[in-house]
Amino acid sequence: MNEQQRALSQHWELYQEALQASNLEQIQRVVAGFARRMGFHNHGYAQRSTAAHDGYRYFHDFDPEWAQQYKTLSSPQAEKSDPRIIQARQWYPAVSWNSLGRYSYEKSEPFMRQAVRRRLQYTGEFNIHGGITVPIRAPGIEWGFMSLTLGHRVAIEEFSPLLLSATYFTNCLQAALARMAAESAPHAPDLSVRETEVLRWSALGKTSWEISAILRISEATVNFHVKRVAAKLGVKGRRAAVARAIALDAIRL
Repeated sequence: MNEQQRALSQHWELYQEALQASNLEQIQRVVAGFARRMGFHNHGYAQRSTAAHDGYRYFHDFDPEWAQQYKTLSSPQAEKSDPRIIQARQWYPAVSWNSLGRYSYEKSEPFMRQAVRRRLQYTGEFNIHGGITVPIRAPGIEWGFMSLTLGHRVAIEEFSPLLLSATYFTNCLQAALARMAAESAPHAPDLSVRETEVLRWSALGKTSWEISAILRISEATVNFHVKRVAAKLGVKGRRAAVARAIALDAIRL
């Protein structure tokens, strides 16, 4: 077994705990345990989802002063300037870093290198002097990252053996969060083939009379299906039914 294999196997039970987590409390507990096992003092997680019901989520165990910046990461300004978000959006790999402004992946644009160094030096003012940041890339995620940090300065090379384990753990963590998000997401009710047809033509702007001609059914039958679909979707009216169905991906135009 080589060094990388040993590094992964040392934390196998924590990977499994992350994968099997069923709520955010369990997620936070296993992340804290992993951070301690890896020798870090603090951790932080942030993610913006493309799903409206999920939105922006974060958790951490930092002191209140540094914790404030997690609240503002979803702002337009932060999304354009925060190196961690840029790192995730531009598909950079996991990086190790310290508050001297050094980091392990420097094959980026000059503006990115300057932004990273300024940010890393700034962390030192809050007694955060080194760590690892793992970008999160997954379907339905605009950007995300997990950071594991130290309260004392070390050479970035000392983090190298930990990058693989941190990356795999973050992937397990994200798989659990994606599963939890899917389980909590609103689901479309079962619609019959005819109901789906009526709803789709309604979404395309057709009147009940036009739909009746297209589907070769009576106008009263079309209206019956529209009312039935609206009831299933928990809304009132044709427009609301169409909007709700599109939001739930019950119909596609």
